Amino acid sequence: MLLLFLISTVYIQAQSGRIVTGVVKDATGETVIGVNVTVKGNAALGAITDLDGNYKIMTKSNNPVIVYSYIGYKTQEIPLKGQTAINITMM
Repeated sequence: MLLLFLISTVYIQAQSGRIVTGVVKDATGETVIGVNVTVKGNAALGAITDLDGNYKIMTKSNNPVIVYSYIGYKTQEIPLKGQTAINITMM
């Protein structure tokens, strides 16, 4: 019974949110590990890029602004504009 409840909760949450994925690279085309990826206005909704520069973040907003930050690079704010994937280059 508890398992059914947990599965139902996850399913409902997935329906009410939007998943955004992407890859973060630097100016030379190399992937960047450890970039902070957050939803502007809600830092609790965030992720960090993995060893291949990939990230996956969930948001409940239809058109949020995704913020990318990393030490030594300029922080970037990218509006989602209906996309489900955003690949960026850190400068």
